[in-house]
Amino acid sequence: MDRIWARATAIALVSGLSGAFFYAHTPGLIAGYAPWLMAGLVYAILIGLTAATIFRFFPRFGPFLYHTTATRMMLACTAAAVPDVAQRLTTSPILNATLIVGGAFLLQALLRSRSAHAGAVSLAYAPVSYRAATAQTPPLGAARGRG
Repeated sequence: MDRIWARATAIALVSGLSGAFFYAHTPGLIAGYAPWLMAGLVYAILIGLTAATIFRFFPRFGPFLYHTTATRMMLACTAAAVPDVAQRLTTSPILNATLIVGGAFLLQALLRSRSAHAGAVSLAYAPVSYRAATAQTPPLGAARGRG
């Protein structure tokens, strides 16, 4: 249970920071506080509670939650650097959600393809017996008479 809260807290903190970044250029006050502070608190509380619920009852969706958090943070950093992007994202929740979820699916696909090819990439870390066995196999083109 402590691990669930630790993971949810980490996601809440990063999400709060991304909420603050999204609204960093928004002028005015909300209840006497800067909008970026209020947005950061709302993001942290709501996304943190959602993360705790997902980790507790639907743990298979945990990795996707990490991907959405990373994508949200990347998008928020872009919004903080470019005020026009921030204005567009904060006024269009559907665009914001589409980019975050779409980016999370893309990140998940990239990480899956990388892990599928990890054996070919990290051969140097394989045991010596495995490297010796694979060194004996002919190259792909040589098996067909092209090598």
